[in-house]
Amino acid sequence: MQENAQATKNSNMTKWMTLIIVAIAGGLITKLPYLRETYMTPLQAATGATKTQLGILMSAYGIVNFICYFPGGVLADKISSKKLIIFSCFGTAAAGLWYWTMPGFVWLVVIHAIFAITTVFTFWAAMVKSINSLGGPEE
Repeated sequence: MQENAQATKNSNMTKWMTLIIVAIAGGLITKLPYLRETYMTPLQAATGATKTQLGILMSAYGIVNFICYFPGGVLADKISSKKLIIFSCFGTAAAGLWYWTMPGFVWLVVIHAIFAITTVFTFWAAMVKSINSLGGPEE
């Protein structure tokens, strides 16, 4: 009886830790594509981009998001959520490091397309699937 209670306690702890980690990852992974909204003037000065060009970056991000949204669900059904979330975090971090070097405008568009792939195509559906699998029918 005590072993069963301990197993339930460990299971609940694992569920909460998974929820916390995925929530933190979800909160952090989406910050990089939206830097423009918080740091418009400094970002404009650092990249030498016009406001229109910074808007184009967000348009590229949005268009690729739109294209990747539904296929991301199919991908999450075929590949482990854990693997997709890990790939997404590392992929976004790598693109963020590239962004940090402040490459030219065309490369910034590519970086925002990569952000869309790593935050929507490989992350979003995997996050939803991961959270959904934590609870049973009664939860």
